[in-house]
Amino acid sequence: MKHNYVFKPTAELSSFVSCCCSRGGGLTRRYAAGRLPVTECVNNMSNFDYHHLLQSNLSAVFSEREPVARMRAIEIFYSTDPTFYEPVDVVRGRQAISDTIDRLLASFPPDFAFTVSGPAIGHHDRCCVQWRGGSPGQTALVSGTDVVEVENGRIKSIYVFIDPSVR
Repeated sequence: MKHNYVFKPTAELSSFVSCCCSRGGGLTRRYAAGRLPVTECVNNMSNFDYHHLLQSNLSAVFSEREPVARMRAIEIFYSTDPTFYEPVDVVRGRQAISDTIDRLLASFPPDFAFTVSGPAIGHHDRCCVQWRGGSPGQTALVSGTDVVEVENGRIKSIYVFIDPSVR
């Protein structure tokens, strides 16, 4: 499968990445080094780093309380027309997803964050990862699994499954 996606770093993205990395956000040094996983999908999705994409989604999107920074991350990691399937609703579009996350985070303590709790696995543009959410050093308040459809190296759809009891 050949993808036509070409990633072109910008000055704005560089400052965003530097900011996230310096705050201990989910964008790892691989981003600061300019080795973005979205570029790996150009010729062979089997080499795509699903774990890095999903880990970055949890930290730079779902754990980000600042709406402008969150939207920048959504623009990096999500397709232009993403869909978010949560247990009680279906949300379409980047801004609507950001607004939903804003409401979600408002219901948790200020230091609440989502983290991966196992490796992401994936193939053929589909992947999943288990996660937990809570305050650092505390027992997790929620856990679940994200199942994601990837298109051209970006999240096209994300299905969230909440565990009946926290793992």
